[in-house]
Amino acid sequence: MADTPFGKMQSDEGLKKAPTKVEVADNPAQFDGTQYDPVTASVNRTKLQSVAGDDSADSLPFTMPFWHAYRWNAVYALHAFADEHDGHALNLEALSPRQKEQMGLH
Repeated sequence: MADTPFGKMQSDEGLKKAPTKVEVADNPAQFDGTQYDPVTASVNRTKLQSVAGDDSADSLPFTMPFWHAYRWNAVYALHAFADEHDGHALNLEALSPRQKEQMGLH
């Protein structure tokens, strides 16, 4: 608790910070099932269209989980992921078994 002109306020000291984009890309299993899970994160169809450079993504939903985009086209999905994560690729080797199953990797 910190003293402020408005009384005692809880500080953010000790609260967990959101992971960085690099942490999510490098250690995806660590975030399995959390709000930061990269496999269930939302991907926008327009992002995939810009990566694809054509209209092949037109039949996809406007937003979808990353695993859905990956199953549609792994190359485009991974490229879109790297674009959203400051150039850091998703470490497929570090996925949890559940994440691998969602993405169709066995």
